[in-house]
Amino acid sequence: FQFPWRADFTDEGSNIISHYAMWHTMPGKFYGLRAEMSIWASPNIENSQESGASIQIYCQDRGHYNLIQAGFHILPSLYHNRDIRFFTYWTKDSRSKGCYNLQCGGFIPASGAKLVPGQAIAPPSIYGIQDHYIRLSLNKRIQILEIGWCTVMI
Repeated sequence: FQFPWRADFTDEGSNIISHYAMWHTMPGKFYGLRAEMSIWASPNIENSQESGASIQIYCQDRGHYNLIQAGFHILPSLYHNRDIRFFTYWTKDSRSKGCYNLQCGGFIPASGAKLVPGQAIAPPSIYGIQDHYIRLSLNKRIQILEIGWCTVMI
């Protein structure tokens, strides 16, 4: 793993500023990743803001940018409330908007999953008192006729 990396990006169309802090790897052949994250609420978030944590796999090949992401977030503009939600996000290239949760095919909850994409998560962690965690993994599933599907397992 590379050392933590921080970046701030401004979307030219909306002037929305995004702040990122992340660990990343060098390019290579991977079949998945797993992370455990503490779940936190953000009661003062504005309707135009998003807050959360996620894991993602992305690939850039000859101008095409593919992204698969899973995590938890608070996104009032999508859910019309400030609940903490388990989410998935996918885009096939940098020119596509992408899809949240089950709006696009390709995200399949693992058999017996306790959460499905878009579902609210409770309770949040309480600072200095109790932490609540979620463990996520993104794995490549290989089938006889289909290669490269993503399975979100909880």
